[in-house]
Amino acid sequence: MGVCTEDIAVCEQVLKAALADEALFMNDGFRATRVLMSQLVDKLRQGGKPERKPKSGRTSLPSGISEDDKERKSYSVCEVKPAQFSRLVYTNPVCLLSSCQGSERNLMTVSWLTAVDNNGHLVLSLNKRRHSAGSIMSSRAFVLNVPTAQLAQTVLEIGGCSGGTTDKIERFSAPLGGFCLPGWKPLGAWPPSDEDSEAGKLVFAISGCVAHLVVHVLVDLDEISSHHLLVCKVVRAFVRSTYWDGKIFSPRLDIDTLTPPYMSFFGSQTLGYVVPGCCGQGGE
Repeated sequence: MGVCTEDIAVCEQVLKAALADEALFMNDGFRATRVLMSQLVDKLRQGGKPERKPKSGRTSLPSGISEDDKERKSYSVCEVKPAQFSRLVYTNPVCLLSSCQGSERNLMTVSWLTAVDNNGHLVLSLNKRRHSAGSIMSSRAFVLNVPTAQLAQTVLEIGGCSGGTTDKIERFSAPLGGFCLPGWKPLGAWPPSDEDSEAGKLVFAISGCVAHLVVHVLVDLDEISSHHLLVCKVVRAFVRSTYWDGKIFSPRLDIDTLTPPYMSFFGSQTLGYVVPGCCGQGGE
């Protein structure tokens, strides 16, 4: 019996509904169901059997990563090519911004950012009254860490307190999975040595996030009295391979690993979830 487009559409609708269900994403038991449904959609589209993963369960190394990354024994971390930096912020993900000034470190929640080209340039709006504003303008560098839905409450709590009165590093270290250097490299004593700096800038990252973007501030347009309007440049970027297929930054459905969605901000303490679509590329 042939497969019609209506069959594919129905399966895609079911998969979309399942992906949008927060309870299912938080349930480990959904992992097998999600992979099975994704394979079913592939099978219907191709009119044949879905591609099988190797028996070992190891995923192949995605394209679009650096030569240094290929030499690593573990492929759980991908270093993104500069030409693809902007793809990590196409969806305006909610980020945890980590910054430092000397020995002082801080965290803040940000979502007012957008890519302005395909070369890693982005614009970030930063309230001048925020405690992190001083360190960012002084160091001219920071890391954008992309958390997933599992950290939703922590993201809101970080955004709801000030580093001027709260030691966010101590308070949130445990729920964030600790801290590291960008690319999930081990972080020893703080501050790290010069050889662990990124392009001469002192930065740190969050271990429990799925992407790290090392960002340098280029220009402060300063055209809004209450906010810095920062033109920035991504200089390095790392992503967990479970969220990067070489082109798209999103939870991957083709692997047998639980990948909760990352988030978008709707306002009024409300977060939305970014999940991959099931439909093919649209035409004009």
